[in-house]
Amino acid sequence: MNNDHSQRGHATYSPSSLKALEICPLYQKDNDKAPHPITLRGTAMHEAIETGKVEGLDPYEIEMVKSCLDFQAEWSMDQTWANYPERKMATPGGQWGYCDNLFVRGREAVLLDWKFSTRVQTEVENNVAAQAYVWGVLNDFPDVMEVAVHYVYPRLDVISSRVFTRDDMEKIELRVETIIARAKLADPTKAMPTEENCLYCSAKAICPALHKLALPLAQEYKKEELTIIDEYHPSQISDPNVMAKAMAVATIMEEWAGSVKFHANQMRRETGQEIPGYTWTSRKGDAIVNSAALVKFTADEFGLTDEDMVSAMSLSVSKLAEKIGERAPTGKKKSQIEAFKNELIDSGAIELKPDTFFLRRERKTKY
Repeated sequence: MNNDHSQRGHATYSPSSLKALEICPLYQKDNDKAPHPITLRGTAMHEAIETGKVEGLDPYEIEMVKSCLDFQAEWSMDQTWANYPERKMATPGGQWGYCDNLFVRGREAVLLDWKFSTRVQTEVENNVAAQAYVWGVLNDFPDVMEVAVHYVYPRLDVISSRVFTRDDMEKIELRVETIIARAKLADPTKAMPTEENCLYCSAKAICPALHKLALPLAQEYKKEELTIIDEYHPSQISDPNVMAKAMAVATIMEEWAGSVKFHANQMRRETGQEIPGYTWTSRKGDAIVNSAALVKFTADEFGLTDEDMVSAMSLSVSKLAEKIGERAPTGKKKSQIEAFKNELIDSGAIELKPDTFFLRRERKTKY
């Protein structure tokens, strides 16, 4: 068993990629995109469940890990069940994946999957990743007749479950192999842009279907001026439903623009080809302070006073608050931080800017 998730290999068409590929067979995971902080914390909690070591987790994360361990205790504490944590499972099409926890006893099996995300995925009944793992269990354990799958969402206090049988095997195999066959064909006419998929796809800069969806306004730009004809200008949109679609396109376009810049720089750096109209330039990297005390000592040596130092510094109240929270007694972190901020406000050291309001996409949760 490999407890370090970052060091494990991944199949070309692993169970976790099947949903995205079913939506769009041209989907390519963007490995250059930084992992989401929640994803990183989820990985840490997965490893804590496997190893029993909770160092580095905050109290709420430890509580979520404990809830998962409590849930699986029904099987893990019963010696009649054989336990296969993080088992590498064969899946249809010669692929594989790693299930979180598998218990087997005679003709029955139980698959547990820990989901630390902030929203519920496709329900287990129709979840293609869950089905791929079920096929793997039935394939690897010929005596097993049924597999109970439980997706556990500790953040949301939700459990999605379904029991599969051998009668489901052929249907699952057909679904997964069809997804893989469409992906291997890589027919550009079959691309299906969606906000959820496109944000995490590495093909944003070269996908004609996405460009057709997201870039029709580019055809209307005047060649010599940065203007858009009035009928397409956002200020002319009065229908909220149309504005909602425009917001979705805007989100994708932000990611697309970032992808274009990344690949353009990569092309220039690795091939040496000039990009017409753009000059390959550089700027010095910002200085990073490793020791504030040593910086102050050196500034003193050059004749700066404490008043000079304070006036030249850019203070971060949030970072100072974090330090105060780290040093606060157990259970008093929030109250100490609030007291610190209130003292700064009351003394006139800082003032609060007015609240800002913005639109954020809603996350729909299924129960």
